[in-house]
Amino acid sequence: LEYNADLFDRDTVEAMARRFLRLLSAAARAPQTRLKDLPLLDEEERRLLLRDWGRGARSDAAPDLLAGFERQAMDRPAAEAVRYEGEALSYGELNGRANQLAHWLRGKGVGPDVLVGLCMERGLEMVVGLLGILKAGGAYVPLDPEHPAERLSLLLEDTGAKLVLTQSRLKPGLPAGTAETLSLDGEWEQVAGCASGNPAPLAGPDHLAYCIYTSGSTGAP
Repeated sequence: LEYNADLFDRDTVEAMARRFLRLLSAAARAPQTRLKDLPLLDEEERRLLLRDWGRGARSDAAPDLLAGFERQAMDRPAAEAVRYEGEALSYGELNGRANQLAHWLRGKGVGPDVLVGLCMERGLEMVVGLLGILKAGGAYVPLDPEHPAERLSLLLEDTGAKLVLTQSRLKPGLPAGTAETLSLDGEWEQVAGCASGNPAPLAGPDHLAYCIYTSGSTGAP
């Protein structure tokens, strides 16, 4: 065998050679077999991969996004969570604002599989809005503020979203009368009176998290 000793050791190369020969032999015996169905590993290797090395590994043991974020906010509330153009929010501040928004959204009927438009430029408000929607149990629909009102109207009609989170400077560009709007930078007083504690989770792994549309080459999403 010839190989680059800087990249591989001899045991690795010999194992690769055995697998390649096993693949070729199986293909010669059954030439009509699909490549994906041909054996590459021997029984010992299969046992290691499927039984021994995988024992005890459970993906459902990991916390979800919101639980992990809330744990960080509890453990390190003063640590900086997000920064944009010189402004910043700590984990405690971000969690508190997202919680207030989540409680407000639930008061508006937002819950599992309920879609909420998110029409914002990048910044602190966008992060608050995204987390607030998820904490309410809903799903967010990204709305590009640079798109014409006609397209935004099509998206809102197609999703059935009755509520859009936005920013004051973007609110005039949204289609009129399609959905209720709340600008997080200019109308926060509507939210400020809501509780800042973590809302009880409503959505599970099988519920919607977001709904995103392609560019729509025909002009429609």
